[in-house]
Amino acid sequence: MVSPVFASLAARLASNTHRSAARSSTIRNDRAYDAQIARARASDDRQINDTERQTPAREPIDLFAAALAGDLSRVRAALREGVSARALNDFGATPLMQAAMGGHFECVELLLPHSLADLRDGAGITALMYAASCGSARCVWLLLEKGAPDLRSAKGKTAFDFAIERGHAECANLLQAKSVPKNTARMR
Repeated sequence: MVSPVFASLAARLASNTHRSAARSSTIRNDRAYDAQIARARASDDRQINDTERQTPAREPIDLFAAALAGDLSRVRAALREGVSARALNDFGATPLMQAAMGGHFECVELLLPHSLADLRDGAGITALMYAASCGSARCVWLLLEKGAPDLRSAKGKTAFDFAIERGHAECANLLQAKSVPKNTARMR
């Protein structure tokens, strides 16, 4: 017969062996799990690095903001990218109107062939009215030379009226000279 001391020692040893086997199994599982985690992290790192290496997506050029700021290079870039110069913003204004509003002659000159000078915004104001209102005689002259009509706004004002109200005599003179019919000028 087996002595009780030996039996208890054998039982303890068996349980320790079982625990040891379980522990080594757990260690193997932990190592496998750690390896999986490491592979996943490496894969994520590769994806992040690949994403970082890609050229970041460019924001579309805001032609309205570029025209209003008089940023000629951004206006050129927007037109090259195919941004429509005839688009309307929330107020019904075109990029040409925005450039005229800022008195940016070069931008007006660049946008004019791509836009319509007789378009009106939500208040019935044209690019010519904006140019006269801000006092840009060069923009007024260019718009008149390219055939921009001196229309009336929703409130019945013309570009001449805007120039007079704001005290822009040079713009008013240009507008007045253009509005005098040729035959009447000869009679005087």
